[in-house]
Amino acid sequence: MNEKIKNHLVAYCKKKGYRVEDSDLIELVTETAPIFREEIDRHRWWVEYFYVTKIDGMLIRYANAESDDGEDRGYEFDLNSVKEVKAVEKTVVVTEYVPID
Repeated sequence: MNEKIKNHLVAYCKKKGYRVEDSDLIELVTETAPIFREEIDRHRWWVEYFYVTKIDGMLIRYANAESDDGEDRGYEFDLNSVKEVKAVEKTVVVTEYVPID
């Protein structure tokens, strides 16, 4: 996690009266409702996803894993996966072929 993101999260935590240890910042990022989720990898015990969440106006992407049974299966959260992102609009054209009656 770069200093810009860390400073943003620390300022947010201080404004809300939350603690500001690294573990608290990880909890803030991972417990904030995601606005986007994309599968990036599958393992025996978990599926790894990229998530995007919005915290005090900043869009933040991070990687985290989910297991089928909810157990901790040895996945280690990587602080380097925490990045600032921006939204980009894309237009997708889909061609559908339908029978002519």
